[in-house]
Amino acid sequence: MRKGMNFILFVFLLLLSACGSNDVIIKEQTEEKQLQKKSTSKFKDASFLRDPTKIYTYEFSDDTFIVETIERDNENEQIWNQSMGDGSTKQTIMMEEKDGLMIGDAQSKSPALRYPIELGQTWQQCNEENECISYEIVTLIDYYTTSAGKFTDVAMVESSDGRTAYFAKEVGLIYIEDQNKDALVELIGLQEFTRDHTSGKEAVYHWEEVVDTAGGKHRVDIVPIEDKSYPSGMTWAGANEFDLIREGSYEFRVDDITQSEKIDDWLFNMEQNSGRIIGTKPNIIVVQQTESSNSNYSKLFYIHDEKMVEVKDTAGRSSGFFYSGDRVYPLSEDTFLTAWYNNAEVETYYELYTYKITDLAAGTTELIKEDKVRLEESEAYFQQFEENSAPAN
Repeated sequence: MRKGMNFILFVFLLLLSACGSNDVIIKEQTEEKQLQKKSTSKFKDASFLRDPTKIYTYEFSDDTFIVETIERDNENEQIWNQSMGDGSTKQTIMMEEKDGLMIGDAQSKSPALRYPIELGQTWQQCNEENECISYEIVTLIDYYTTSAGKFTDVAMVESSDGRTAYFAKEVGLIYIEDQNKDALVELIGLQEFTRDHTSGKEAVYHWEEVVDTAGGKHRVDIVPIEDKSYPSGMTWAGANEFDLIREGSYEFRVDDITQSEKIDDWLFNMEQNSGRIIGTKPNIIVVQQTESSNSNYSKLFYIHDEKMVEVKDTAGRSSGFFYSGDRVYPLSEDTFLTAWYNNAEVETYYELYTYKITDLAAGTTELIKEDKVRLEESEAYFQQFEENSAPAN
């Protein structure tokens, strides 16, 4: 009899335990549903269009980088400039419509996200051959972290090709991984974007005492007409990764007086010596772009009769000068030398070109001498010019 009572008591305890566990399960399920409902409400009417006040830097699985800056922000339509890292650029159009976030170019656009943002939302993208990829919003999460930081209110999208993408509210795409959880695309940088539309903005370069052809001194600024600034997306001939680049059109101010001479379609690397002063009387302002590992392209300017003058080529054109390294040196008040590193022949040497400014008011030049110096002699040869090429105060 005692054994029977013990068995009944044991079963009773099991039932109590089971009921207790069930209570826990019911409680957890209720809390999960409440949390899910709360989480889902945060995505109602949420925008996943990019933030136009930011610079977006993405890293791809093949170790390439793309830096994107806003070109135009017109309510629900954005045009972004993509710097591909190799000097080339392209544009991306993003549009937020009632049914979703569209992305593409001038020819076509496809849905990147389908609205409303909710679990189980599905859509397709098809190409011209009618090959389609299916997408589904599978999770809504409170936050997700990439190298660019921690992002809240994130929609996780799985596609039929095995990829998973993460979109953050008011930010856009932040991460894509493959079926093995390896990163394909990652947002690694999200920085403030500054864009100058008038010449009243901060100077790109500023010099307090620039000597003119008569020996007078002037304050000179290079200021933007319109430009954009962004970090370099990769290491290339003209920049290291993350060097600050300024790109656009610029003008000069001499003693706060805007000059007629302009610098159009130019790229300044602010981490390198892309704007410098050489010579003594007059000082020559050199603005430089890197074309390749062996080639720089520069425009030269000086002040004459209180006006900025651009140095012209021998045909009188504002075409600039090509040379290697920092090889442009003043020889006298009206004469300067450029040097080109030539390794295309059996003997490596520098080709030397000496120009004389024949009209100070117009900046026209003539080539008065051509020469070359052997590579093993070049270091000593160029040393004599270093003092003249030192920056002015």
